Amino acid sequence: MKEVYFIVDGRVQPKQRPRVYRNKYTGQAHAITPRQTIEYENKVKASYIDAEGIKFEGAVEMVVNIYTEIPKSVSKKKRAEMLLNERPITKTGDIDNLFKAISDALNGLAYDDDSQIVDGYIHKYYSEQARAEITIREAKHEI
Repeated sequence: MKEVYFIVDGRVQPKQRPRVYRNKYTGQAHAITPRQTIEYENKVKASYIDAEGIKFEGAVEMVVNIYTEIPKSVSKKKRAEMLLNERPITKTGDIDNLFKAISDALNGLAYDDDSQIVDGYIHKYYSEQARAEITIREAKHEI
């Protein structure tokens, strides 16, 4: 079974909504993707290429583990507790927007379209270092 594992270092940037602007002279609307979203998607693509990722042809499953850095203001006791329990995390963004930023970035690179993802799993944890660990593999054809 084909599988690609790679890590994207740094804080995971949730997918942001495009900003829509209307030209006051022509009346045409233009959607502009926020800069942070574009930069994070480019970082995901670069990490996938560095991992020598392949292009999957059929259905795939994706597992995304998001590690969020513990704030510096947290006491040593609380920090140790957070690292031990690792969960729950509620302040890193909506889970669907986190997954969407990664899956959209890999369109045309890991697969033709993210509609090929038939199983998606996302987990959020605390860690000393912020990162996303991503595994993409061929989907199992179980009935």
